[in-house]
Amino acid sequence: AEAQSYDIDKDALPNGDLPDSTQAKAAADPPPAPEGENQKALEEAKEWKEKGNAYFRAQDYLGALECYDSAIAACPGEDTVPEKPSEQPPPDPYVEGSAEFGDETTPGGRTVLPGQIPRDRASEGTEASERVEKGEPASIPEEKPAVVPRKEPSVYAGERAVFHCNRAACLQSLGRHEEAVEASGQAGANNPKYVKAWMRRSQALMQLERYSEASQDMEVVLQLEPGNKVARERKAKCDKLQEEKMEKLKEETLGKLKDLGNSILGNFGLSTNNFKFDKDETTGSYNMQFVQNPNP
Repeated sequence: AEAQSYDIDKDALPNGDLPDSTQAKAAADPPPAPEGENQKALEEAKEWKEKGNAYFRAQDYLGALECYDSAIAACPGEDTVPEKPSEQPPPDPYVEGSAEFGDETTPGGRTVLPGQIPRDRASEGTEASERVEKGEPASIPEEKPAVVPRKEPSVYAGERAVFHCNRAACLQSLGRHEEAVEASGQAGANNPKYVKAWMRRSQALMQLERYSEASQDMEVVLQLEPGNKVARERKAKCDKLQEEKMEKLKEETLGKLKDLGNSILGNFGLSTNNFKFDKDETTGSYNMQFVQNPNP
């Protein structure tokens, strides 16, 4: 069994790695030497981190957590915000080819026959005519959302990644795994090549039985370090646990459906025992057969 390790980075390099770490080649480039106020702020942040490390070694995780929070607050720069995937608009049911012939429906669920103008679209034409009569444009131009440029990573992103990752270690030790997922995820956003952040988040995700997401984090690690044996074994374990979880969910769902079916079929002198379900091991689907006289 894999040992749970919530260790912290004690003597981290500027890029967030330990001196003897195999992650050195994959880590982010070190930031340029800070000057003036930033130098003082960075030194203060590192002092808070060292205090946090001392608390952590003494197993005072709340004390350590407060110190790492102070380190993050003191450290110059800002956290990198992960880029969110763009949301694709739903297909327009009125566009030709978006639905089967004679099977087009409006958002309200009404069937639209060939050649028929949907009620919602008809109302749009009426509104356009009214605007023209008033001397206004027939259509109102849609407002395009403002494009918000994505921030470039801070030159202190590596340092901030370490602070967040150490913070996640405290949260794991306190059993606050949801928060640990968030903290280690922020560490990974600050430094996407910081292997420890993805390893730590996968541990927290496994505690929450979110095995599929934990497996994805291990894929990230294996892209950075193809020879990482721990990541490869953990991914295999996550995949197996996810498969078992889904199988259990199927069984529970079928059990509930069976209870519901018996309550209805009982009115007709039948039960779900009259229906035999055979699982196809190849596809994982189930085939149903009616049995007239099932065995008691």
